[in-house]
Amino acid sequence: MSDLIYPAQILMHDHRTSSDSDNAQNISISEARFKSAIIIKAWPDSMVKAAEILCSYLGYDNPPKIGSFSQIEDGYCVCLTAGHYIIFSNNEELYKETSALYDINIAAVTDVSHSRDGLRLEGRYSTALLNKGLAICLDDNDFPIGSAAMGTIHSIGVLLLKLDNDHYLTFTYTSFCHSFFEWLIDCAKEYGYVLSE
Repeated sequence: MSDLIYPAQILMHDHRTSSDSDNAQNISISEARFKSAIIIKAWPDSMVKAAEILCSYLGYDNPPKIGSFSQIEDGYCVCLTAGHYIIFSNNEELYKETSALYDINIAAVTDVSHSRDGLRLEGRYSTALLNKGLAICLDDNDFPIGSAAMGTIHSIGVLLLKLDNDHYLTFTYTSFCHSFFEWLIDCAKEYGYVLSE
């Protein structure tokens, strides 16, 4: 997504994971790269209209609820708070298309494609790894598949999406991705995570 400071692509190139299948089952950390990311923020008196426009554009009957996400053809639409959405997509025209739909009196649309980087965490210990730094219960009863949350890990703001049991997407500001990646690697060593040379 980003070609600026510490993009995840460089991190993944510099730090390859071990090919050991047991380690991969324990913890897998990889890049989650999308070509576009936008934020849609509706004004308090236009949230319903903004949601209607979003649903029409994405082909939804209803927008995702607060604290959840919906999968779209080439990415994800996340509802952070009422009238506040962030979309990750491989559609390079995403910002152009959505900004044309929203009058400034309904919502503001911001292109954040170059300020977010994503990492994918999978494996039997991925939940335990995240809970080393995240003060959110990720149990399936409290944080089911399809949930999304903003939190802080290692003093870094993280957007977390739960795709499946022990399968997560995380997004941080690009400038903090390097620090977050290093924190993950350091904490994952407890669970047998190994970097190859």
